[in-house]
Amino acid sequence: MKIWRLGHAMYVLKSKTGKNYLIDPFFDMNPGFAKELDHADFYKSIDAVFLTHGHLDHTSGLSKFIQYKPDIMIVAQYDLAMILLQKGMKNVFPINFGGSASLNDVHVTMVQAIHTSSYGEAEGLPVYAGE
Repeated sequence: MKIWRLGHAMYVLKSKTGKNYLIDPFFDMNPGFAKELDHADFYKSIDAVFLTHGHLDHTSGLSKFIQYKPDIMIVAQYDLAMILLQKGMKNVFPINFGGSASLNDVHVTMVQAIHTSSYGEAEGLPVYAGE
């Protein structure tokens, strides 16, 4: 597996079979994100998105995926996943501590990492989104 860092908090994991998995989409306000990647082909090349928690600098790029690839698989902590489903996102896979997801050629497991999590802080009053 190859790991590609795209600035603050964001990584693409490229599997041996060529699948691309993005961790924590944070594009527009991320000084480390290369603007030449900000196009439909890049967003469409991602096979699934993993969210570590709900803060703006880890989730604000979800709208780009929904725009270019509305059926993108989103793997998120349970509380955050429920918020995303309520907001109309379609292909959300909730996991909790110790839970796992198998996607094509990868198997991911959620481990405990204590950190606050809220969602929607740029839209108004943030909503609690689990740990």
